[in-house]
Amino acid sequence: MEEETPDRLAELALDDDWEVRHTTSLNPNTPPDALARLAEDEDVNVRLCAISNPSIPIKVVVELASDEDDYVRKSVAENPSTPTKTLAQLAQDENWQVRAQVAFNPSAPPELLMRLTKDEVKHVRLPVAANPSTPPNILARLANDEDWGVRWRVARNENAWTATLIQLAQDDERFVRSGVAENPNTPPETLAQLAKDESLDCRVRVAVASNLGTPVRVLMELVSDEDDLVRSRVAENPNTPPDSLMYLASDKHYWVRSGVAANPNTPPEALAQLAKDEDWRVYETAKNNPCAPTNLDQVSTISATELAQPNGMEIG
Repeated sequence: MEEETPDRLAELALDDDWEVRHTTSLNPNTPPDALARLAEDEDVNVRLCAISNPSIPIKVVVELASDEDDYVRKSVAENPSTPTKTLAQLAQDENWQVRAQVAFNPSAPPELLMRLTKDEVKHVRLPVAANPSTPPNILARLANDEDWGVRWRVARNENAWTATLIQLAQDDERFVRSGVAENPNTPPETLAQLAKDESLDCRVRVAVASNLGTPVRVLMELVSDEDDLVRSRVAENPNTPPDSLMYLASDKHYWVRSGVAANPNTPPEALAQLAKDEDWRVYETAKNNPCAPTNLDQVSTISATELAQPNGMEIG
């Protein structure tokens, strides 16, 4: 909807067409009184949009916390402007989905989040663990949760204490360990440990290879990983040293070479080689690398035998 005056928006809030009312309920310029009316609309979609509108009066939000419609209460529970007292009320709602919305609300106070860690429904504890506002002491408690999905979300939460991440790096569930490997705050020595993970799939090592906090020495070790997906993530990591990128430029898998072609640290000689690659996805990426020299076609290329081969490995 184009710019409408407050008076016009107030009129549209009374329109017979629910789609018009729906659009009006989304407009941040709709007057508070009109939003209050829309929050009681017969169409639940209109009501939900009105509740999420930042201009809606808080008193209306508070009143709707007792609405008989579960979706309305969920919308109130996820509104970051909902008062703490109202969130506390909704944290005891009979519908677990409402409680889950409270658990993920960035404005939920620590004492309320702590209470929700004891909820018998795991789908309520999950958002507590994922909430970016959850304090580290509460995350430490959830690191011992019986459900691995909860522990996985703790592992990915950047508020987690270092001690919590180190604990979860030893978790029996590989998804949890991969969460630790993804976390930008995971200590270098823990990432080095996870780089040697031997789970059935390679998701843990892939996460290590993608992490911008992974030490260069670990990235150099992962250059020779047996899994091509791991090598492709090393190729894409902007912290991978030039010599390693030159080595990966001759990998047999095009997606690994494509990662090298896109990396801003790839040496001009390697880019020149990749610009002549047999796979169009690779050579187009190399030519479009923002760090590629304008005279890329004139840069000397390097052969596979001239590539730096870390640890004396053969090219895989």
